[in-house]
Amino acid sequence: FVPGTEGVGRVLACGGNVGHVRPGDLVAFICDWGAYGEQIVVHGATVYPIAAGLDALQALAVPISYGTAYAALHWRAQLRQGDTTPGPRRRAMATGWCRPARWPSCASLATR
Repeated sequence: FVPGTEGVGRVLACGGNVGHVRPGDLVAFICDWGAYGEQIVVHGATVYPIAAGLDALQALAVPISYGTAYAALHWRAQLRQGDTTPGPRRRAMATGWCRPARWPSCASLATR
């Protein structure tokens, strides 16, 4: 058993159906276990390229933490465009996966 459910690393090789990353790319990934190992094989759908300029340590939290927050706000809370959040105006920074949104009873996902 090797622990770890999310990680950051460089792609060593890709399967034939993987087109969004290439060997050498810096990526964040999700797995059932094994992220603390030296190498791991993961499904291409759980691998996310890290945008230029984004620190690898910052990117590490995006797949699971952002995904959890997104699911809570959009699927559970039914967040819709035009809803409002309390507090000062803030800009959501979800690496382009969502647009700034407003909801009466939730905090901003991230601020800049």
